[in-house]
Amino acid sequence: KYKIGMARRLIQTKHNRFAGEGSHVDTLLDLLGQGAIGDPELRQLAATYGGRPGRLDGIDPEALGWPLRLFPPFVQEREPGADSRGLRSLPETLAADAATTWNRGTFVPASRVGALRDGEALQIVPLVLQGNGSARRGRFTRLPAAEVPCRFGEGWLTELVSASTNPIPVSVFSAWTQLVPVMSALMSLLRPRRYVELGVHNGMSFFAACDIGVKRGIPVECVAVDSWIGDEHASFHDKSVFDDFQAHIASEFPNQFFVQGFFASVLEWFDDASVDLLHIDGLHTYEAVKEDFEAWLPKMSDVGVIIFHDTNVFERGFGVWRLWQELKARYPAFHFAHQHGLGILYVGRQPHPFADLLRRLSASWPEATLAQAYFESTGNLLVAKAAAEEARGGLRAVATAVPAHEAAPSLLPVEQGNLLAPNAELQARYEAVLNSTSWRITAPLRGALNGFPAARLFLRRTVKGSWWLVTGQLPARYRMYRAAEATAQRNQS
Repeated sequence: KYKIGMARRLIQTKHNRFAGEGSHVDTLLDLLGQGAIGDPELRQLAATYGGRPGRLDGIDPEALGWPLRLFPPFVQEREPGADSRGLRSLPETLAADAATTWNRGTFVPASRVGALRDGEALQIVPLVLQGNGSARRGRFTRLPAAEVPCRFGEGWLTELVSASTNPIPVSVFSAWTQLVPVMSALMSLLRPRRYVELGVHNGMSFFAACDIGVKRGIPVECVAVDSWIGDEHASFHDKSVFDDFQAHIASEFPNQFFVQGFFASVLEWFDDASVDLLHIDGLHTYEAVKEDFEAWLPKMSDVGVIIFHDTNVFERGFGVWRLWQELKARYPAFHFAHQHGLGILYVGRQPHPFADLLRRLSASWPEATLAQAYFESTGNLLVAKAAAEEARGGLRAVATAVPAHEAAPSLLPVEQGNLLAPNAELQARYEAVLNSTSWRITAPLRGALNGFPAARLFLRRTVKGSWWLVTGQLPARYRMYRAAEATAQRNQS
């Protein structure tokens, strides 16, 4: 009654009140004035506030299956003068409410915010949104202890190769595109329950993680965190980057999450030990990346893995490489050199076969070289394949829009150039592979394998099989192999 009375006085004193505004308040006051208003009727008033109930029949939330929402502690506490239900009086409640502390962080202009209760204080934080635009309720809670096998199961290498050749899911290429096979392999091996990315930009790596999760049946919760205003290293960008990201996550991954906010403000949403896989790709100065690592380390689970982009950049004030030198001496780690570098760090407290794999790769030059060559070459091939498909799609669009018999003769040289463009693109990609760092650094390994025909044959078949898988030839090649094997058996019989 106090609240509705205040609302009525406010409406009556408005200088720009329009016809009919506040009529529901008058109706509610009339109903309250009839007396005999108990809890069922008050619940109905609360549930229909803003409408115009003609009568008060009362409602029972328990009978309707409504969830129970408790009052804040300062309202529930029993004090002298509290009523029979143990609630403070209205003046006491208002006074306690006015004394409540609201902790406010630093926010991105025009971003959406929400509130989390922290004891007796309320923490104002950037709002977590689902891809479909709805707000997420509650924190990201601590993950239960993971069941970790002593070693990877049979077929793990086949699964890794298969996952790493997953097609690039987004046509917006970035500095991360050729590292997508590494992301796919990580998701396949680790099967994380929650993946968080700090520094998303156009979403190349984030959408790759979402995509491989769907295609491999990994029940992972993916959370993208970024201000989407840029920085001195990623450059500053306009609102269109964030708009494009929202449009893509809404259409392709509506059940995943994103937060527009600064990394420190978003921390409040995550309990300790609530993240399995963390990707740090924000501001790349030594101080900034170290702050991100130390702030988010407590949020990592007992099987946590952290990856760092740009570990191989030594200019423009980048300092990820410096932090990486410190961390790889303390944790199981491995580093890919291509696409500005990607460091992989196992920070979990529980023994894990993935940690053993990182130690093995970092201790064995031949195996590390082979892993580098495989993932860099696979990345190059996937990018070339995606570029060729994009070019072919453009040609199909031209062919649909301009029938051949209607094309003007003056356009023929242009169309001929368009037809030759994909071949030129593929040739350029092929030459890029031959001139790549991985091809050059594996030259000694290929030379050494000349003395071991069996090992060279195995490596050759592995690369050939990967190429067939990437280009979609594998099923047909397998059928050809089975048919040839059947023919040979018939000939022998």
